[in-house]
Amino acid sequence: MDQVATPSANARRRLHAPGKAPWFLADWRDAVFVHWAVDPEVLQPFVPFTLDRWRGEAYVSVVAFTQRRLRPRFGDAATAWLTAPIATHAFCNLRTYVRVGDERGICFLHEWIPNRLALVLGPLTYGLPYRFGRLRYHADDRHGRYRQRVEAGDHRLAFDAFAGSGATRPVDALGRDHFLLERYNAFVRGGRGAYGFRIWHRPWPARVADIELIDDGLLAAQAPWLEGARLVGGHHSPGVDDVWIGRPAEVG
Repeated sequence: MDQVATPSANARRRLHAPGKAPWFLADWRDAVFVHWAVDPEVLQPFVPFTLDRWRGEAYVSVVAFTQRRLRPRFGDAATAWLTAPIATHAFCNLRTYVRVGDERGICFLHEWIPNRLALVLGPLTYGLPYRFGRLRYHADDRHGRYRQRVEAGDHRLAFDAFAGSGATRPVDALGRDHFLLERYNAFVRGGRGAYGFRIWHRPWPARVADIELIDDGLLAAQAPWLEGARLVGGHHSPGVDDVWIGRPAEVG
């Protein structure tokens, strides 16, 4: 059970506030996180919000996962048809860690998805920086091996994660892993302005993963700061179900 002081419990409480109820639910499965440390002075010009830092360093992460069963929060089967065309597909996002006012969260820098309808709806509703990509993920849970391939235009991102077969567990509340994984606010800035939205889910059940980066051409094409970034590791999580996704709101 969540404790009152945890970020997850606080996020749940905020989405219970009047007028703040989540719009959607979704399951996020087989998430692989890959993390880089970056000089904040180099990264900040490419990020529209103030960077959050862990012991003086900024971080960026690629998160590859599969969304399943996106559906409206209310109505169950009677309303699930509304989101059925975009309910299940793979995601790959490039994110960093920011502060907006007194809130800590993530900022989406780029996201690649294979669903062309979601490619239109995501930017219109949430301002998300979606781009079309061909995503191929393969999970070998028996051996703890996860293969991720993303192609967009002439560029490719390819990496393998090796997490072994050990048990997953919530990350240490005082460590860097917690800084990287336990985030419940998302922020974006695009042509329509700056927006944020809240999410809630149980703390990620995770285990450390060794990352073999095979091809980072897609990132290099979008991220001039990548050359000086330092790969620091990764995580695998089997995922979280019944994620709450709040409504978008403008931020200053």
